[in-house]
Amino acid sequence: WLPFKVFNITASFNNLKKNAKIEKIVFHPADSEKTIIKTGNKLYIFDLARLEIENVGENDLTVWAVQNPNIYYLRQTESTSTAIFSFNLVLKNETLIYEFSETVGFDPDEIGNIVFSPDKRKITFTDASGKIFVYFLEDEFEELSKKKGEIIEFDFYSDNSSKIKNILWYKDSSHLLTEYADKNGQSRIEFTEIDSRLPINKYELSQGEKMNYNLQLNRLYFLQENNLYFLDLNSF
Repeated sequence: WLPFKVFNITASFNNLKKNAKIEKIVFHPADSEKTIIKTGNKLYIFDLARLEIENVGENDLTVWAVQNPNIYYLRQTESTSTAIFSFNLVLKNETLIYEFSETVGFDPDEIGNIVFSPDKRKITFTDASGKIFVYFLEDEFEELSKKKGEIIEFDFYSDNSSKIKNILWYKDSSHLLTEYADKNGQSRIEFTEIDSRLPINKYELSQGEKMNYNLQLNRLYFLQENNLYFLDLNSF
């Protein structure tokens, strides 16, 4: 006898969507009886109690993230450019947030994940050319003087000498930790402010790769020559 019930989400979902390969699944932020599932280039809300599914937005989704009450994602528009959309999980409607030019060059295999800042007021993501974008979900006038809906862009290595491998937020929601790889495959980690006013403060923290950041301890973990190190950032 087990004190809990086991539910096979994959089998139940495949009964409704034949031969669908689940690539990612997260819990619905406002309803414990529902999950959000990505398969191929589509998102679905799967009701575990009623065994029903509903589409989220349109096709050709790339990266996505959930922050109640919205799902944020990037997809191609009818004009073939790329745009950020939000889908309200309560009102069930899609809203265009920001549309890029056709030359941005998003690639689903290269674009970085949408990452929420610790204060949940901003998101960041990268494109295939190595640019960093920060989008403001709320007004922020104390330090940056940015309105809700504004976006700032950083292009530190426009000559393509470095490629972004990973990007994380620092605990103050005002700086980014970014892992780059140069043309020789050597990785380094940089600490960068998100204030677009010049000069932009950017520092190399370490030569290393596969970084992970512990916000509570304020430690940056990374690999260097197959050895695990951490850097205490409490002095920053």
